[in-house]
Amino acid sequence: QDLFKNLIGGISILIERRFSIGDWIKVDGVVEGTVERIGFRSTHVRQFDKAPVYVPNQQLSDSPVTNYTARRMSSCSASARISRPI
Repeated sequence: QDLFKNLIGGISILIERRFSIGDWIKVDGVVEGTVERIGFRSTHVRQFDKAPVYVPNQQLSDSPVTNYTARRMSSCSASARISRPI
């Protein structure tokens, strides 16, 4: 039963594109780090302390996932005029 739930979770992750390989994600109480591989049964996430974590896809599909890579970056532009005495 868990195998089937993990397979369905893996397929939904790939179809919904909640995150991709290389994305920085956070699942509260589970893991925070960079996605290295998305498999059919589990997703491999590398934490910032370099520890690998294999999270069952069912857990990822049932939990809220924050994808920090997908957030929109704000941009700021500035201009300056430099004058010098003649």
